[in-house]
Amino acid sequence: MSYLVWLLYARIERFVSFQKLTLLGIFLLLISVGFFMVGIHYLNGKWIPFLMFVWIRVFIFISVVGFWGLAAKMFDLRQGKRIFGLIGSGEVISDIVGFFSIPLVLHFIATKDLLYISFIGLVICLFLMAYMFK
Repeated sequence: MSYLVWLLYARIERFVSFQKLTLLGIFLLLISVGFFMVGIHYLNGKWIPFLMFVWIRVFIFISVVGFWGLAAKMFDLRQGKRIFGLIGSGEVISDIVGFFSIPLVLHFIATKDLLYISFIGLVICLFLMAYMFK
């Protein structure tokens, strides 16, 4: 699935500017999380968690390409050499903290409600990206 999305992304990239493609990618992630929220709450199908498991790789691909693409546009080569290592190490640390904090968060909210946190985070991300592109 990730490979197919990469092929589609590469083709669209030829015709659409980076800003529009990144905002479109975040909007697609927002729609997909909304679909999963509705599906988990109302459809109760056993296929939705499987689809979420497959979609996570696509989710990571789109978000990482958008993030590092924006970082490459914001900094020149000299700045990038100094800053990208720091940003990359922060990404790893945030992944570790995020993954290990999930069992703690699950004491306060239900598992299916984690999608609401993701949805809110993507809305904030969409607004921040639109602001940074101005």
